[in-house]
Amino acid sequence: MLNLALIQWLDTHAEGLDSGSSDPQEVLSQLARANVLRVGISPFLGGSGKNLADSAEILAAVASHSLTAAFVI
Repeated sequence: MLNLALIQWLDTHAEGLDSGSSDPQEVLSQLARANVLRVGISPFLGGSGKNLADSAEILAAVASHSLTAAFVI
């Protein structure tokens, strides 16, 4: 469900995010760029229209690469 660019970014920056040496603002930008933050939001409000189960799946997928990034969601 995650795009390859986000997976690669998370894998590259996970340790830095956990230790505080990476820019935390970049996490939000990367998640937004990958449309992760739109999951579970109504299309009327600019979301992807997916459901709560899809949101949980996205959260788990992000957490499998970076727990820190998952807490941003």
